[in-house]
Amino acid sequence: MVADIRPDGRADIGLGPQWITAAAGSVFFSGRRIDLGAELWVTDPATGDTRLGLDIKGGWSSSDPLFLFELGDLLIFRANDGVHGTELWAADENGARIIKDIQPGFPGSEPTSFTVAGGTAFFFASPAGFERQLWVTDGTPDGTVAVPGATPGNIQRWIAALDDIVFFIGFDPATGDELWLSDGTGAGTRPVKDIAPGPDSSLPGDAVVMGGVLYFSAETPTAGGRELWRSDGTEGGTWRVKDIRPGPESGEPAWLKAVCSQVFFMADDGVYGRELWRSDGTEAGTRMVADLTPGAGPSSAHLLSGFGCELALTLDQPGTGRELWLSDGTDLGTRLVRDIHPGPTDADIQTTFEASGRLFFNADDGVNGNELWATDGTGPGTTPIADLNPGPGSSFPDGFSTVGDEFFFTAFTEAAGNELWRSDGTAGGTELVYDSVHPLSSIPLDCLGGGGSVFCSADTETEGNELWFSDGTAAGTRLTRDINPGPESSSPYPVAMLGDRIVFGADDGSGPTGLWVSDGSEPGTIKLAEVTPGAGTEYAVEVAGTVFFLGNHASLGRGLWRTDGTVQGTELVTEIDITSNMVAAGPITFFAAKDGGAGNELWRSDGTSAGTTRVADIVPGPSDSTPRSLTAVGGSVFFAAWTPEHGDELWTTDGTEPGTALVADINPGEFGSMPFQLTRRGDRVFFTANDGVHGAEVWSSDGTAVGTTMTADVYPGSESFMPTGLTSFDSRLAFWHTDGVHGWELWLTDGTSAGTAMAFELVQGPGGSRFPAFDSEAVVDDGRLYFPARIDGFGSELVVTDGSAQGTLVFDLVPGPNSSDPWAPLLSGRRVFFSAMDLVNGRELWALELALFSDGFESGDTSAWNRVVP
Repeated sequence: MVADIRPDGRADIGLGPQWITAAAGSVFFSGRRIDLGAELWVTDPATGDTRLGLDIKGGWSSSDPLFLFELGDLLIFRANDGVHGTELWAADENGARIIKDIQPGFPGSEPTSFTVAGGTAFFFASPAGFERQLWVTDGTPDGTVAVPGATPGNIQRWIAALDDIVFFIGFDPATGDELWLSDGTGAGTRPVKDIAPGPDSSLPGDAVVMGGVLYFSAETPTAGGRELWRSDGTEGGTWRVKDIRPGPESGEPAWLKAVCSQVFFMADDGVYGRELWRSDGTEAGTRMVADLTPGAGPSSAHLLSGFGCELALTLDQPGTGRELWLSDGTDLGTRLVRDIHPGPTDADIQTTFEASGRLFFNADDGVNGNELWATDGTGPGTTPIADLNPGPGSSFPDGFSTVGDEFFFTAFTEAAGNELWRSDGTAGGTELVYDSVHPLSSIPLDCLGGGGSVFCSADTETEGNELWFSDGTAAGTRLTRDINPGPESSSPYPVAMLGDRIVFGADDGSGPTGLWVSDGSEPGTIKLAEVTPGAGTEYAVEVAGTVFFLGNHASLGRGLWRTDGTVQGTELVTEIDITSNMVAAGPITFFAAKDGGAGNELWRSDGTSAGTTRVADIVPGPSDSTPRSLTAVGGSVFFAAWTPEHGDELWTTDGTEPGTALVADINPGEFGSMPFQLTRRGDRVFFTANDGVHGAEVWSSDGTAVGTTMTADVYPGSESFMPTGLTSFDSRLAFWHTDGVHGWELWLTDGTSAGTAMAFELVQGPGGSRFPAFDSEAVVDDGRLYFPARIDGFGSELVVTDGSAQGTLVFDLVPGPNSSDPWAPLLSGRRVFFSAMDLVNGRELWALELALFSDGFESGDTSAWNRVVP
């Protein structure tokens, strides 16, 4: 470790599990930690052992697992790995995996509204653009398909299950938005009934299932407004249960809850106001339960859940406040259970669930805060379970999930933060499952450097998040300057290196983020201008001792700026809206930008206002070609751009309009091949592309159509995963890919099919040693590749390889299966700098001395791997 920048040893507070779900014999949840982001976690309900299921996105950014549910012996959920966008995932005791990349690239298909019917999960997804479509999945790639007959044009929203079919809102121009059903097949997908005849829409909503019948609200604009309806899935079996508010006005039934043989809901009959109602599915059996708030005013009832054959609800009444009530569907049987917070103050009950014959809920008695309670339906039988956060502070228990005779939930304590708990319903059987706290650390990020030193943002309690400098030794690691004095943060981010200095953005507290430069010393850390630079090194480039960058100034506007590292030499070149990364080819800077007449197109600049001009209007007129991923190869620049004729394809330019041309139409048609991750290797550019036949694979080009070829069809078929982490490695290109048999491992290519092969298999089987991420997260020095990987028995650690299995070693910073989880290795001088975490110091800055490997591994002496050189 270079230095423990934040050595105070306190602990970060866990930020809370969500979506606690029992599946595949385990308890899964979305857990958030500052160093990992929100990822998938798993608990063994028998032992309480809790571990990270998979760091899907890698590093501190979150994959955000959401909508967790059980399907057979699988956990199904959606997550974003940073490569495929938000897509459908599955997990079991063997780990997590993406099920299918429904919409390749960003933002993904964004599946929602999951409902299980007949052993199949139905959901909505966007396979292309923003149109929603009905899909089904059995948890396998082949079993995840769009439902025939439910085209994107007629799918709207809302979904509910009845046996082995689902109901949803479907649209047809002749009938409007109406009730449809599907069994997952084209033949079994159809409209149920045109409830509001003609093009008017009934807009079904608020659905529950009781006794093999779907109950829902629907609107008939000319015949009674929105009222309670029922359907058995046939046109004849779909009818209005009752016109609760006679005439054209609506009864507006909502919050439907099915309890035994009754459906409870809130409705307004126009006389008593909005009150509690019940229905047995007949007109005569549909009536108001009680006038809980006498008169025409609305009731304050909030429906929670069933408890036996009664409904649990909260109701605000004079003298007691909002407390827990139960109702059996009759006036006399609707009663206050207990005034938990005595007097007119509310008990603040938010969540209820039934387990082992009791109703559990959270409540505040005014003494012990909001804690876990239970009731058997009587006042004396309504008692607190445990004061988890002792004293008047609240634990706010929530997110309950039952597993056998126990239940899991989240709760907050001052000592542990918001964490996972378990309970058997007794005080003694209620315990903390897992405390995700870890040593408080500086979490170095956004490192940039050269010449043997680095600059990083890091966080301390006294200075906040500021810019730090390190030469790779503890003595040479220091705060450059407390730019925003005190514990407030300047939140620095890198723009570019300028020799041995860094140009960066930072907020000194006086206004918007400004442009700064630092040589690593406090006197040499100065503000250059009140201009906010683009957030990231892609919006800047160094050319002959000058940094050109995207900047935004309050009075001068947004445009191309330049700086030589002095206040006098920092100035606006020209006002222009830059939209892509910037790249230099010789003395010329290339970028994409918008102007009013020609849209988003390719530009160039020689560093002067007069010399900043549009290269070509690739899509003539105000439409955009949206150039991106600009990459210089020799005197040319390769980039991806879109045209109506060819879609998104590979282009090249020599800086002139005649010399700007489409390289190859890899995937003919309106979508194109979507070139991505353009990477220079010698005199060629390598990139990922999808030709519509082989799926996403690695391609290379010399700038001609005939010289643009796919390296190899690593993952056979048309739906392969996108290779990631393209890195120039000696005479070859390194990348990470899966062939469908092995997991994500390191591959090497010389640009030919015969010269493309998996380097080695660090993890046997489909698990893989590294999960895909667009960032290369790899550095190369003297014929060796340094990268983080996840390996059985070692956890996630730093690996070095010469491309062979024999020449590959693991730097086990945290010995055993625990991980140091290295981030973003950076080569500077003869050291690899990276952020990593151990069990004592938390996440800090580390450095690896490359002289350790000067013997080329020939000696077989790997003892140096047991230490980190300061």
